[in-house]
Amino acid sequence: MSCWILYSDPTEFRLINWLQDFNWVADDNLVDGRYIDTYIGNVQPGDSVFVWTGDNKEHTSGIYGEGKVVPTPQEFPLTNREREYFTSSTALNNVTGLYKLAVKYGRLCLGVPLLKDEMETLGVLRTVTFGSGRHSRIQPIPEEVCTVIVRMLRGRTNMVDIQYCRT
Repeated sequence: MSCWILYSDPTEFRLINWLQDFNWVADDNLVDGRYIDTYIGNVQPGDSVFVWTGDNKEHTSGIYGEGKVVPTPQEFPLTNREREYFTSSTALNNVTGLYKLAVKYGRLCLGVPLLKDEMETLGVLRTVTFGSGRHSRIQPIPEEVCTVIVRMLRGRTNMVDIQYCRT
């Protein structure tokens, strides 16, 4: 199994609103589709993913969700709704033709995300950043970095933990 960071550019897609507005917690069938442009043949069901947003210049850059790659459904449940969360028609057109990766969230961190500044305090996490210019939508991360991120997320009290929040 591999571990990945999925980047969502806040100038293109309002990820935080997207995660807040739908009941990812109670609906077992609700699978998100994250658009990727590289590593398409490398990402497999069962791989761990962290969802990152922010432009590295703001104090909101960081991880807002943790999940697993799942098999691609025949149809993504919220495809018709997601266009409302793109910031422009140009941003929506930018993902046309990209691969849509199926993700089932296991944890969401919306109130107090795992911010870049906090992650940089640990040396092993200093490599988990997105450079300036055009961002890649996906970045592989080493297993030891994945383990540290999971440990940091599990120690937080602001997480919405899907496995414990089902009704």
